[in-house]
Amino acid sequence: MNRQYPRLVLRDSSFRSNARETISRCAACGIQVCGVIKGVNGLPEVARRFRECGVTQLGTSRLEQVERCRQAGIPGPYLLIRIPGPTELPELVRLCEMSLQSERTTLDLLEQESIEPTDWLTKVSALEQRMDDMTEEYRRNQMKRMKQGSCSDEACIIFSELLTDFERIGDHALNIAQERAGIATEATDA
Repeated sequence: MNRQYPRLVLRDSSFRSNARETISRCAACGIQVCGVIKGVNGLPEVARRFRECGVTQLGTSRLEQVERCRQAGIPGPYLLIRIPGPTELPELVRLCEMSLQSERTTLDLLEQESIEPTDWLTKVSALEQRMDDMTEEYRRNQMKRMKQGSCSDEACIIFSELLTDFERIGDHALNIAQERAGIATEATDA
C-alpha cells in the first residue's frame, strides 16, 4: 500500500452534518458563516460542499486557492482572510469580493486599484450630459412661460441665471473628472 502523508480524510456525511448544524445555529443568532478552505489547501471539492451546505461566503488566505475554485465553477463571494500585499491588489480586486483590512495604506491602495478611471469618467460624462439636457428643457419651458406671461421679468432673469450656473456646475464637474482620470492614467502608465 502506497500512502503519502500528511493525509486528509474527509467523511462526507460528517462534514455535511457538522456544516449544516453550524450554519443552522449561527443563522438562529443572525450570523452568516464563512466556509474557510485554507486548511484543505483550497480544495474545490470542499468549497463546493460548503456552498451546498449553505455557507454565505468562502474564505482563504491564498489568492491562488480562490482562482482554482472559481475556475472549478464555484461561485463567491470570496473573502481574503489576511491583509494583502500591495502587489497583490490587482488580483484581489479581480478574484475576491471582500478582504480583511487593518492598515490605512492598504485601504487607500485598494481603493485606487478597484476604481477604474474610465468607469467613473463615463458616469460623470453621462451626468453632465443629463444636466445639459435638463437645462435645455428648463429653458424651453421658461420661454413658454414668458410667452404666456405667467412669470415676471425679474423671475425670468433669476431663473435664467440659475440655469446658466447649473450648466456650469456640470461642466466643471466634467472638467475635474477628466483631469483626475488623466492623472490616474498617467500614474498607471508610469
